[in-house]
Amino acid sequence: MKSSLKTAVGLGIVGAASLGFGAGTTAEAAKYEIKRLNGVSVSGQSRIYINNDGGIVSSHYDFYRILPESSLYKDGRIIPLKVGDNFYSVAVGINDIGEILVKKYNNLTYEFDKSVIFQPGKTIELDFVGEDINNKGHVVGENYFYYDIFVGEYKKKTLGFQASVINDGGWIAGKLDERPVLAMGGGGPVIELERIPGPGGDPNYYNYFVYDINNKQQVVGHFVTKWLRPLSQACMWDEKGKIKQLSGFDSIAFAINDKGQIVGKARYDGNDVRWRGNDAAILWEKEYTEKIELDNFLPKGSSAHLIYAWDINDEGQIVCSGDHDAYLATPIPLEGDLNKDDIVNLDDLAVLSEHWLEEH
Repeated sequence: MKSSLKTAVGLGIVGAASLGFGAGTTAEAAKYEIKRLNGVSVSGQSRIYINNDGGIVSSHYDFYRILPESSLYKDGRIIPLKVGDNFYSVAVGINDIGEILVKKYNNLTYEFDKSVIFQPGKTIELDFVGEDINNKGHVVGENYFYYDIFVGEYKKKTLGFQASVINDGGWIAGKLDERPVLAMGGGGPVIELERIPGPGGDPNYYNYFVYDINNKQQVVGHFVTKWLRPLSQACMWDEKGKIKQLSGFDSIAFAINDKGQIVGKARYDGNDVRWRGNDAAILWEKEYTEKIELDNFLPKGSSAHLIYAWDINDEGQIVCSGDHDAYLATPIPLEGDLNKDDIVNLDDLAVLSEHWLEEH
């Protein structure tokens, strides 16, 4: 009986366009509230990361741009990430259980030589330079994959390639002999990601860089020419390893969430003459054929300029930097977007009908 009623209601939805639900309308999709993160300092291209709980980690350098320090921003408070005196680090990730990974900087050798995981109430030091941490506490970096056998105990496995990022399923993306690759952390074949051939079909014409992977095995990064003036081209590899170039000139894709939303930077082409020729924080959605400059959502009359969009969580929150300031862009919910896919259409009426059927 309920199944028949669902069918009847579903048929009635077809005539509901008059209520303002278009069959795929996106014109009202992307609106954001942008606020400055007071007290959060960033330096140049120091990245910022955000988890699905709203925890934010960032790094900045001292006046002489020599010694880096990291901090956690949570619920309006700034918490320095320190282990004793003379501890210098750059944050490279925060997972959803609050574990924070930093690269430890040796102020005697002037290089990063170890990593530290900050957990509630304790820290774990790793003997390699980590680049990413997933929600299971697994860490990748250099040629290694660290995974927990028991609570607090880590085992190192040699990967044989430069690992950059890891998702919750254990898939790792990185580079092998300058080629972008994808592999399972626990073992298995290394899968080459598609490369775009250069002049004459040369597969080695471009240098590739990998920055993030989501839980659908979609990978983002960019590539640049090796031989000419390097201009960046943002790209995304789908779950089959096929490459797609994103819109925008001199662009880089830094992060992708599980909805497939991508953030990064491209050359500014807005109307404000002050920023022409500069970089601009960018959001790519849907088919990635159009870029959205996040400056568009700044309050009218604002003097701020968002240069880099560094990370995006599954709620669509984006952390950006501009000059020496950090910003948080939070999506404003669309009225009527019941299934939270950033589009108001007939699918939302179907959700409404489901709720009605459950209550009657």
